[in-house]
Amino acid sequence: NPSFYKAFGHTFYYLLSVPLSLTLGLLVAYLLNKIRFGQRFFRTVFFIPYVCSMVAVSVSFRTMYEYNYGIFNTVLNSIGLEKVGWLTDKKWFMPSAIAMGTWSGTGICIILFQSALANVNEGYYEAARIDGAGEAYMFFKITLPAVSPTIFYLLVMKLINGLQVMGEIQVLAGGGMGPEESGNTVVLYLYYMM
Repeated sequence: NPSFYKAFGHTFYYLLSVPLSLTLGLLVAYLLNKIRFGQRFFRTVFFIPYVCSMVAVSVSFRTMYEYNYGIFNTVLNSIGLEKVGWLTDKKWFMPSAIAMGTWSGTGICIILFQSALANVNEGYYEAARIDGAGEAYMFFKITLPAVSPTIFYLLVMKLINGLQVMGEIQVLAGGGMGPEESGNTVVLYLYYMM
């Protein structure tokens, strides 16, 4: 069935949120470990989207993406740009869902990466600084290998969650998405075929 292959493509398109979440999570965790003031506050702020209900997050983003009164189109309109049909235009629906998935999934990455970064032996960094290594060299040669088990764990868990995505897409679409629609994923397709 051609609709199944489209749904399969949409599911893999949605998986773009996985590397975005991992990269953003590692970057924010690395920067948070560099500061000492307000670290707990920022960690809490970044983790809140992860513990919020998926339906609440999806409804909030649906409201923000709304064509006439949503905050994104209001900002675009105020700077003289045309409104975008975030949830009604086929080419914008999945990027909108990816943005929402990235926003809500980055919190757990930040927390786990911060924990992994805190366990890296400071002696490695001191030895590298004595040898004249720069920040970029230390990041790629010390930090990344040290947190690679965490990266692998998060990658596997986020891939599983991304392949199972259904509720977020259905709530964003307002529950009216049929098997032919642009945001249809494999799980949603199976749901509609039952």
